[in-house]
Amino acid sequence: MRVALGTDSANTGGRHDLFEAMRLALMLPRVGQPDHARRPHGRDVLDMATRNGAAVLGLEDRMGRIAAGQLADLVRVRCRTAGTLALAPGEDAQVQHGASESVDSVMVDGRWLMRGQVLLAFDEAAALTEAEAALVALQERTAAQLATLDAALPALGSALLRN
Repeated sequence: MRVALGTDSANTGGRHDLFEAMRLALMLPRVGQPDHARRPHGRDVLDMATRNGAAVLGLEDRMGRIAAGQLADLVRVRCRTAGTLALAPGEDAQVQHGASESVDSVMVDGRWLMRGQVLLAFDEAAALTEAEAALVALQERTAAQLATLDAALPALGSALLRN
């Protein structure tokens, strides 16, 4: 069976951080598997995030690897960072210690969206300003409902524990 990695919305699965998902996929099996040879390695986890992800989406013939005819989606990761400097370079170090801050460049469909850690796809400052304004408006619209929900949660929690 192929296992693929992905992220879910921030309210259910934490940050949208595939590095975090890869680190968990590498580390969690160690708890129940004392035989280190049977645990996943960095290459296995990278495959879960790339090739296997493409396969489970039914897109194995179009993406998931760097090859002629594949969609040109690439992520360039800096290998020499403060978090990985003391480690032997390689897939294990990147999966276990890499972070979104290590991403140097991103290409999607043959177009650079970020290059040298500079966003090219859109104006980040303008997008953040717009998002902040939308968040304030959402908080104002939902404040009364959130207060009602907060007041109801203790009773709901007690009812669930009784059942």
